[in-house]
Amino acid sequence: MKKIIFFAVMLLSMSTLAQKTYEHGWGIGLTAVSPRMFADTYNEDFDIGGALTVIRDLDEVNTLRLKIGYNKFTSVGAPLGRAKGPSTEAITIGGDYLMTFTPCSNYFEIYAGAGFSVLYYKVTDPMPGVTTDGRFGELVLNVNAGVKYPLSSKFMANLELGHHTVSTDKMDGFIGPNGGIFGGVLDSYTTLNVGITYYFIRGKETNYCALPAGAAQINIPEVDYDRIQKMIDAAKTKPGPAPEIDYKKIEDIINKKLGDKAPEKENRPDPEDKLYLVGINFDSGSAEIKSEYTTILSQNAGLLLKHSKVNVLITGYTDDQGTPESNLTLSNKRAENVKNYLIGKGVSASRITTDGKGAANPVGDNKTESGKAMNRRVEFTIK
Repeated sequence: MKKIIFFAVMLLSMSTLAQKTYEHGWGIGLTAVSPRMFADTYNEDFDIGGALTVIRDLDEVNTLRLKIGYNKFTSVGAPLGRAKGPSTEAITIGGDYLMTFTPCSNYFEIYAGAGFSVLYYKVTDPMPGVTTDGRFGELVLNVNAGVKYPLSSKFMANLELGHHTVSTDKMDGFIGPNGGIFGGVLDSYTTLNVGITYYFIRGKETNYCALPAGAAQINIPEVDYDRIQKMIDAAKTKPGPAPEIDYKKIEDIINKKLGDKAPEKENRPDPEDKLYLVGINFDSGSAEIKSEYTTILSQNAGLLLKHSKVNVLITGYTDDQGTPESNLTLSNKRAENVKNYLIGKGVSASRITTDGKGAANPVGDNKTESGKAMNRRVEFTIK
């Protein structure tokens, strides 16, 4: 028994193979068995047995197994005090259904199952009342659990524990009240099985253990929390106040450019007629005002506050990406956001109207990135 356990531990400690699954398969196997009777007699010797198996894998998890086995049971005594106890030789022919619970494991596969066998047994040195003639036709209920270990694509090792309940009370060579480990009077025995199976037919390899569609294993990079904190702090930084505009200097520059054509001051139009407001641009698909343009809008707000009689129309535009409907909505949203910014700076809402033109009236070539950037804009019109 110790040798079998040692062999099993060594088997499971070997380097593992990446598990594969197949549509079906046929295999043949040899198994070494250590049986132990649970009945009226008792056993301290190392009993031996063996089995030949034929395996039919129906799919990745369901298996049928035909098994022909031989076991010998010995006992060192009996309840009646005899020095030499009965011994039994038994042959079983039967089938089991097995289900694999971990077909995708990279180590070993756990399985369990149940089935029936037909039993032939013969008892030597039985107690009174039990014949020494061989008996055939008793049934055996098998319950099994074990692990399978892939040695290669063709060979599979397995370690299995089975419990077998026999439909007789005479297999142990004694008629008595003690039965199997589950109680009752029927004899039963357990088996420790160590075997190897050769698959001479394998179906197509399947993707049973593959990840679901759209899923993938990824390596998550280390998060740079310091960089994230710096980005948050930068986003919280408020723009400084808009610089004061020197309107007198602007007027002098204009007069210098006009030269002799500059009109007399008394004939000039009201300074409000010369008011010029600067438009801004937006990122693709966005109506959010970028921080780099807040200074320009603050200057526009200052001009409108200085020229209180001036009303303004804010018109939003987009590039030609997207549908006409979505572009019209986006252009209106851009104009409204600029209006709300000016209102927040103190400009009366009644002085501002907005409109959206979508991708109309482009000022740049929509075939280039720079042209598209120019078209994503709002314009101001003095009314």
